[in-house]
Amino acid sequence: MNEYETVKDVCQKFIENKYNIGDLSRALSWVAVPIQIQEKVDEAEFKIEKIRFLVPDNEQYEEALDVIRDLLSEVKELESK
Repeated sequence: MNEYETVKDVCQKFIENKYNIGDLSRALSWVAVPIQIQEKVDEAEFKIEKIRFLVPDNEQYEEALDVIRDLLSEVKELESK
């Protein structure tokens, strides 16, 4: 397992509805990530927290999904370098 797999795993669990938005927020705050993506993970975590507390429950998944897809895209881009 490479150093990016943990972040990808957390994202995938949310996409597959194995994590709710609270689980996702906690997982992102605790996941160990390479320094190259720490800032991106921190940004995503901040956006997820805003969604969690400011967006109506029935809209949270879709909004958070956009954030997670962006994070996954950035992780995959860094991973391929």
